[in-house]
Amino acid sequence: YHDEIVRRIAELGLEERIILTGYRPDVAPIMEMMDFVVHCSVRDEPFGMVVIEAMSRSIPVIATNVGGVPDIIENGRNGIMVEVGDVSAMAGAIESLLDNEAQRIKIAEAGRNTVFECFSAQHTLPKLERLYEEFGVKPFLLSNRLVTSH
Repeated sequence: YHDEIVRRIAELGLEERIILTGYRPDVAPIMEMMDFVVHCSVRDEPFGMVVIEAMSRSIPVIATNVGGVPDIIENGRNGIMVEVGDVSAMAGAIESLLDNEAQRIKIAEAGRNTVFECFSAQHTLPKLERLYEEFGVKPFLLSNRLVTSH
């Protein structure tokens, strides 16, 4: 699969514009350089961590509507979501963000707000604590780590 992608990039003359990094432990600084993130997963993922990471850095996201992504992205407001396998829609979404800086900025700001309003520790910890309490487990924080006691 990798060789096919490299061949296609060469066929299109895009070697100077596309970087295939492989595994990198330093994703944050690389992500900061991106105009937007395309997350085109074809299988369900329990949670779109890449989507959240990009949005938290005010980077617009285009993603397929699988797994946890529909719980994160509100199509057109805080990201763009397309059907899995709809290559035309994906290409259209990419062109749309490439051509429209105002839309990129609007989506980026809404995405960052979504992350901090819905997925931040301040938002999720109280819910997690209530869930633990429902099961009779008393949670407490110890050095910024959630710990449970029975």
